[in-house]
Amino acid sequence: MAKVKSVGGRPSKARVAEINETVIIEALKAYLELGIDFHVQDVATAAGVSKQAIYRRWPKKVDLLIDALEKGMEIFLSGFTVDLPEAPIDILRELMSRLFTGDRIMNTRIALNMYEHSLVEPKFSSNFEEWRRRSIEPVVQAVTRLHQACGLPPETAPDKAQTLVDMFHGIGLRAALTRDMSEVDRAATFDRSWELARKMLLN
Repeated sequence: MAKVKSVGGRPSKARVAEINETVIIEALKAYLELGIDFHVQDVATAAGVSKQAIYRRWPKKVDLLIDALEKGMEIFLSGFTVDLPEAPIDILRELMSRLFTGDRIMNTRIALNMYEHSLVEPKFSSNFEEWRRRSIEPVVQAVTRLHQACGLPPETAPDKAQTLVDMFHGIGLRAALTRDMSEVDRAATFDRSWELARKMLLN
């Protein structure tokens, strides 16, 4: 890739965007590792910029954190919804499989950190609620499609979607915390859970 040239000693808009993206990614990595206690200086060092340059773009640490977690949401959704099957019931099974087999311990820790910070930072709080809604939106859409196909009442779709997510998040977390559970047992646990969930979805 050809380097983007600067004009008049200043970085071009494309270069500035590239630097900002690097800072956001490094801030996301720092948050995933340390939570809100990450240091902006460490982010600056990892991104190859000065701490002052970061604060010129993001006057407060929370501003940088919001952009970093927005990027994290984009990354999550792009992976969570890629290469899905066609039928709504098959989509839901695949989404729950991905939820079940993901890093539930890490995801739980991140969610708790985000929730805790939302209690003390109003600017962060509204974003937290929006991220929570967006994180289950693919499931809501699939349940809604299933209800349409089966003639079920559409108004119950959001509650069913939330129940489904809560169910497989909890089961996946329990499986992750059971160190002696074999892969065969994990697969059997998922299959049993999915059969219960499927019955719930179709009623």
